[in-house]
Amino acid sequence: MDRDLAARLAGQRDILQAALARMRSEAAQWGIALDGVDEASARFAFQQDPFSGDAALLARWVHEHRRTSLSIREDGYVYGETDVLALHPSQPEQWIEAVVLWGRPPHLKSEPRLIEMPP
Repeated sequence: MDRDLAARLAGQRDILQAALARMRSEAAQWGIALDGVDEASARFAFQQDPFSGDAALLARWVHEHRRTSLSIREDGYVYGETDVLALHPSQPEQWIEAVVLWGRPPHLKSEPRLIEMPP
C-alpha cells in the first residue's frame, strides 16, 4: 500500500470500523453473516467521487461470492453496499438484492435494497 493510501486509511480508520459494524448489523438482521469483511482482508484504492470530484477511499471485498464495497469521502461521508441475494423472510414476493449504507458516523443509515421476484 502506498504512503498516501496508508495515511488516508489511518486517518479514516474509525469511520471504516463504524461503517463495517453498521453494515454487519444490517446484514445480520436478514440472516447474512459478513465474515471475512474486515480491514485486514480489504483491497484499498482511491477513487474519484462522482459527487464531489474528490479522491474517496474505496475498500472492496469479495468473499463467499458476495461483493462488498465502502467509499469514504474526505469529509467522512460513507456509501457502501454488499450483495445479499436472498429471499425476504416476511415478503415472499421480494428478494433482498443488497444491503446499502450511507451517512456520516455516528449517524449512519442502512437498509435492504429490495427487488420484486419475477413471476
